[in-house]
Amino acid sequence: MTTYKYSRLFSYFYIASFFLFHLSTLTTYPLVHSDETWLAGLSMAYMKARSIFVTEPFFDLMPRQAHAIKSLFHLIQIPFIRFFGYDLFSVRLISLLVGTLILVLIYIYLNRRFSNPVMNTLCLVVFSLNIQFVYASHFARQEILLFTLLILSYGLYRTSTLTPVKRILIMAIIIGIGIGIHPNAFIIAVMLFLVILSDGILHVIKYSLVLIYGLIVSFFAIFYTLISLIGNPNFFKDYWNYGATLGVDANLFMRFIHFIEFFIKLYTQNSGTYYLPDIRYILFLGSVLIFISIFILATSYRNHQKRNVTYFRDGLTLTFGFLLSLLIIGRYNPTSVLFIMFPLSILLFELLSTAYIKPRWSYGIILVFITINMSMNYHEFENVKLADYNHYEKELQNHLPKDAVVLGNLSSGFIFKDHVFYDIRNLAYLDDLTLETYLRDRKIDTIIYYESYDYIHRNPQWQILYGSDEGYYYTLLQILSDYGTSLHAFEDAYYGTRIIRYMGDYPWKVSVYHIDLPATDQK
Repeated sequence: MTTYKYSRLFSYFYIASFFLFHLSTLTTYPLVHSDETWLAGLSMAYMKARSIFVTEPFFDLMPRQAHAIKSLFHLIQIPFIRFFGYDLFSVRLISLLVGTLILVLIYIYLNRRFSNPVMNTLCLVVFSLNIQFVYASHFARQEILLFTLLILSYGLYRTSTLTPVKRILIMAIIIGIGIGIHPNAFIIAVMLFLVILSDGILHVIKYSLVLIYGLIVSFFAIFYTLISLIGNPNFFKDYWNYGATLGVDANLFMRFIHFIEFFIKLYTQNSGTYYLPDIRYILFLGSVLIFISIFILATSYRNHQKRNVTYFRDGLTLTFGFLLSLLIIGRYNPTSVLFIMFPLSILLFELLSTAYIKPRWSYGIILVFITINMSMNYHEFENVKLADYNHYEKELQNHLPKDAVVLGNLSSGFIFKDHVFYDIRNLAYLDDLTLETYLRDRKIDTIIYYESYDYIHRNPQWQILYGSDEGYYYTLLQILSDYGTSLHAFEDAYYGTRIIRYMGDYPWKVSVYHIDLPATDQK
C-alpha cells in the first residue's frame, strides 16, 4: 500500500474518530448559552405555527420582529428536533455533523493543493484541534454552517477544474443561500468578494465575473428581504431599531474603538455571557503568520519571482475582508472570530507545505502545534468538567408543577417544552403595565428566581443581560415575599448565573416559587 493510501485511510479514520469523540462530549463543552435555547425555541415556534413569520413566544413584551433572515437555519433545526427531541443534544448535533463535514472539505482542499500526503494529514489534524473550531462544532449557533460555506466556496473557486464562470456562479449561489442562515453571511460574502476582486485587478479573471458575483449575492439579499417584507411590512424600520440596540448605528470612531475592544476581550477571555476558549496562542500565531506572509508576498513581487504566492495573497485578503466586514457591520460578536481561522489556516498550510521551510523543519513545527493544541483542548475540557447542565435541568424540572406557567431564565429553556414560559427580559419593557397585571394576565404561577439577579441589581453594568430592572426589581421581591411559596432551592456554581466571569467561583442559589396572586392589584 502506498504512502498516499495509508495517509488517506488514516485521515478518514481520524475524521470518524473526531466525530465519535466529540459526540460523547457534545453536551458538556462549551457551557450552555441562552442563544442555543433561544434559537431552538424559535424553531419550535416555527414547527407549531407552520410558518416562518412568527416570533419567540417567550418574548411577548421584548421587541421582536419576524423575518426570513435566519429562517433557513431554523428549517434545518426542525427535523433534528422532531427526530431527536427538543434538547441540547439534538441542536448541537447539527454543529458537530457540520464540523465533521468541514474536516472532509479541508482534507479535499489539502490534497488538491499539495502533493505530500503525510503533511496533508498532519495539517488536517492541526486544523481539527483548533479550539475555536472545536468550540463552534459543539455550539448550537449558525457560525459553523457559514464557516462551511466559506471553506466550500473558496475551495471550489481556487481548486476546482470548472470554468471560471461556473465557479463564480456556484460560489455566489452558495453565499446567497447563506443569508438565510444568518446575517453574518455578509462577512463571508465580503471575504470572498475581495479574493475575486484581487483576481480581477491582477487580470486572473474578467471584471465581469466580479460583477456577476456581486449581482447574484445581492439578488439573494433582496429575495430574503422581500420575503421578510411580506411577513412584516415594517421590516426595515424594525430591523434597524434592533440593530441599533447592538451598536450597528455607531459612528466610525466608536466602531473602531469597539473593534479594538473586541480583540482585547478575545485575548483576555472577557465576555459577558459567551464562554470564550483561550485563543491567545492562536491570535499570537496568527499575527506572526500574517507578518511572514506579507514579507513573502512583498519579496516575491519586488524581485519578480515566479513562485506561486496566490494562496498567501488569498489568506491575507480573506483576513482583511474579515476585519473590514466587522468594521462595516459594527457588531462584534465573539462567535464570529471563527471565520478568521480559515485564512490563518491557509497561511499556515502554505508556509509548512511549500519550499519556504525545509521538510524536516515543517514536520517538527507541525508536531509542536499538534502537541500545543491537544494540551489546549484538554485544558478547555477540564475547565468545564464540573459544570453539569443535565443536573441543573433536573433540579428545575423535578420541582415544576405539571401545568406550570413559568417566568424564568431562557438558559433553562429546554425544560419548558411542556410548559408555557416567559423570559425575565420581558420585565424591562413593562412600561405602564404593572408587574402584578403582567403576571396575572399571563396566568404565571411559577417563578424561577436566581440569586444572580440580586448581584446584577447591585452592579448595574451587568443590566445589559436582562435590561433595566428599575421598574420591577423590588416589586418582584415583594410579590415573592407576600404571595410566593418556595417549592425548591438549590445551588449551581455554573448555571446559577449567566455572567461567565463568575461561573464556577460561587455557589449561586436558584429558587423555584409558586405564586398565588390576588384577583386585582394591591395598592
